[in-house]
Amino acid sequence: MTNKKIFTSHKLGDTSLANRIVMAPMTRSRAIDNLPNELMATYYSQRATAGVSITEGVSPSPNGLGYARIPGIFSMDQTQAWKK
Repeated sequence: MTNKKIFTSHKLGDTSLANRIVMAPMTRSRAIDNLPNELMATYYSQRATAGVSITEGVSPSPNGLGYARIPGIFSMDQTQAWKK
């Protein structure tokens, strides 16, 4: 028996959701020089209808870079790149 409730809309606080699907966060180590890029924009746009998308881990400071190639949001270049 298939549970089709997952595809029904839902009200979460003040937010209306098209469905009940949630995509968990991932960090895929694809941010060259810690800058969000076109590959990341494409990845999230392809999954935009999944429901709620919790984006990948983002470093708020250079000290928060736990490993190579994760995106940051501590420089003006990074802030601009996230606008995609």
